[in-house]
Amino acid sequence: MRAGEWLRLLSPRGWVSLAVGLVVVLAVLHLLSDPLGTKGRRLERAQAVARQGQMEARARQIERAATADQALNQATLRDQVQQARDATATAVAEARGESDANIFG
Repeated sequence: MRAGEWLRLLSPRGWVSLAVGLVVVLAVLHLLSDPLGTKGRRLERAQAVARQGQMEARARQIERAATADQALNQATLRDQVQQARDATATAVAEARGESDANIFG
């Protein structure tokens, strides 16, 4: 069979079906090929969001550790201040109890 005979084998409905089938195949291939790079850009955006989330999570961890250290330091400072007050009160009480406490008064 020559090429012209092949073309005459299809009816008008066959030609339409062939054209529709070709359009569908080309559309599927076009969508699978991602010609605009949307999948790559979407992946890059998702990775950027993930990196940002990881950095924020790390910042929160550092913040919590600093808050805990600050609370510990404040507790230590309160204990030291109380010890200084107790030592001062003891020294004042001992000084007032000495025999020469009222020499000038």
